[in-house]
Amino acid sequence: MRYLTWFIAAVSVLFPVLALTVRGAANTCFFLIALCGILAIACRLRGAGLSFSEMCRNYWPLNLAMAGMFVAILLNQIATGHFSAREYDASLRLLLFPLVFWALLIVPAATDKYLEWGLSAGALFAFAKMFWLIQTGVDRLWIGGFISIIPYAEMAMMLGVFAAFSIGGDEDLSPWFAVPKILALLAGLSGAYLSQTRGAWLAIPAMLVISLLGWRMRQRQKLMVVSAVFAALGLMLCFGNIGQQRVVEAQSDIAAYMHGQNRDTSIGLRFQMWHASWLIFGQHPLFGAGREVVPKMLDGLAARNIISRDAARNGQGHTHNEILYNLASLGLFGLMSLLLTYFVPAWYFYRAGRETDRKIRCAGRMGLALCLGFFVFGLTDVQFLWGHCNTFYSMHAALFVACIVRRQAALRDARTHEIGNLPVSANNTFAS
Repeated sequence: MRYLTWFIAAVSVLFPVLALTVRGAANTCFFLIALCGILAIACRLRGAGLSFSEMCRNYWPLNLAMAGMFVAILLNQIATGHFSAREYDASLRLLLFPLVFWALLIVPAATDKYLEWGLSAGALFAFAKMFWLIQTGVDRLWIGGFISIIPYAEMAMMLGVFAAFSIGGDEDLSPWFAVPKILALLAGLSGAYLSQTRGAWLAIPAMLVISLLGWRMRQRQKLMVVSAVFAALGLMLCFGNIGQQRVVEAQSDIAAYMHGQNRDTSIGLRFQMWHASWLIFGQHPLFGAGREVVPKMLDGLAARNIISRDAARNGQGHTHNEILYNLASLGLFGLMSLLLTYFVPAWYFYRAGRETDRKIRCAGRMGLALCLGFFVFGLTDVQFLWGHCNTFYSMHAALFVACIVRRQAALRDARTHEIGNLPVSANNTFAS
């Protein structure tokens, strides 16, 4: 079984490198690890001292939260009587979280240090691909033909943030080992800037707040990270026409909408779709109208001149807000499942981010950045409709939780070993 564990380790390290650069690689890696999880169960392997059933019992809130979206879709289809297998495709990645998490638990903890470099390489490769495609005149809406530039830029930025948050995980390394990770962070921020994606920019303050939670890095490392972030933001705002232009456009769009001058600007269309989502939710509050029905209801609202034809047409895929779209399509159960998907893992990561152990804190901050990053991205877009985004979220959540659990198990084993080696004497309080 040693070959199985090292195969899982290799695939997990390669995942962030390939996920945004090679079409189909993310799903291939994810389902390979899920298959390895099934093999590990069949072979009755133990990960971090746990059997599969023990893992399910100990982490049932996490496993249940990740299955929530799948369940919400099922309840909607039962309630409406309209069944469509393709609606489950994206949420299947979240449903398989326990298998992937279990497979990663049996990986040796020593491989965690390689994951940090995989995250750094992934951010750099994603930026290089985005820069090259934009320079060659590719359609701004698509990157590599398999995903929109908006979620692509947001996930690329997340890889850079993960790499930066991994700094300080090993106190024995030279501060110069932080340089590639700082470059990865700058690459992620630069990619978000080039994409002109305002949703990604909104997440930057949240990432800065997370970086301050329990950060006990060396002063030099802290200074390097914070200086790099502020330098990048300063350069973008002072010398970048894109950033200034997008901010001015946002102000103009909001003013035009508020004064009734033009409803069909970029932000005005979003306001209309959000209003329409709330109206649809009011008609189907419990289970939602269904993802296939929402576009038809938008057309109906446009026919009644409640929203414009352009707003109805732009909302055919989704209504550009994760919470409101889930309210409209899946009702209160959809909202509950979405919040569980965000905040149950976030609670695990928040607690880990306040631990005394460096490696656990780093994994906790990376996981918290993942959860809150997706929450912020969902304010202006819908992430969990994309199979690629579901794969990215489920895989990295499993990676970071597995890092935490393996490290905790290693620390417990070390303490047990130390206690077992203490000499037995009348004054030894650990003696039985």
